[in-house]
Amino acid sequence: MIHGPVGIHVFDVESGERTTVCTYHRMGVHDLAFASDGLLASVSHDYTAVIWNLEARDAICLLAEEWAGAVSRQSTVIAGNRLLVADGMTWVGNRASLHAFDLDTGAHRQWLTLPKKAGIGDLRLAPGMASVVALLASDMREMEPPFDVLRLDLDGREIGRFQFDHAIYHLEAARDGLVVIIGMSYEDDDEGTFAWTIDLQGDAVARRKLGDHIGGSAARSSNGDRVAIGFEDRVEICAVDTLEPLARFSLDSHVVGVAWSPDDRWIAAGTQDGKVQLLDPRTSPWDR
Repeated sequence: MIHGPVGIHVFDVESGERTTVCTYHRMGVHDLAFASDGLLASVSHDYTAVIWNLEARDAICLLAEEWAGAVSRQSTVIAGNRLLVADGMTWVGNRASLHAFDLDTGAHRQWLTLPKKAGIGDLRLAPGMASVVALLASDMREMEPPFDVLRLDLDGREIGRFQFDHAIYHLEAARDGLVVIIGMSYEDDDEGTFAWTIDLQGDAVARRKLGDHIGGSAARSSNGDRVAIGFEDRVEICAVDTLEPLARFSLDSHVVGVAWSPDDRWIAAGTQDGKVQLLDPRTSPWDR
């Protein structure tokens, strides 16, 4: 079913007022990525990627023609003058791919194509914008472990890979090649949702149990030394190398997503009650 148009709403952080509504997509928007010069990229289930000039309140470039098939999952990052898009496994026999678009010319290049049934989950930009980390599933229909975590340079060349044997809800690229993973362990003696910090060889640097409920999300600080973890009704700021909490914010509803602002001034937490709350990571630990 085609819906539309779908609006992307932009709000002023200080005042909370809505400043812009961008309407182009005909179906739900899967992912958004900001560039430092005021551009916004959006990727939709209608198989289009659009670059918006927020000051002009208009799309300045339609970067992608429609992808064939129904995309199961997408993730988007902006690295320099490139928009990187991962489309998940399609349901009509086409293969999941990684795409790169030039923000200046709109030129499109396909990085990587996976075998049938395989799919791409999260796509994350490493600190310093020198590489990306992608979650690969051998069968997106099942989304069961083991998963491959793949590191690529910005020309699409593979520079590292490891296998992860637990269910993954979310991953985030951190400093020094580390990857933070939120997922579920089904080991009989220690079942539950955990956070792991994994190095480039696939070895666990840190591991910490978050709780027994399913779900969780994470977002790194700009330099990748801290990670905000959203789980149940709380957001914790943790050191990447130990996963020890440095601060904790208790909220009124279940956290479904977190994002760290590029200047590290705010952490945005989206909750199941339909709200987005702004948290100040500079406040004293445990004071909210």
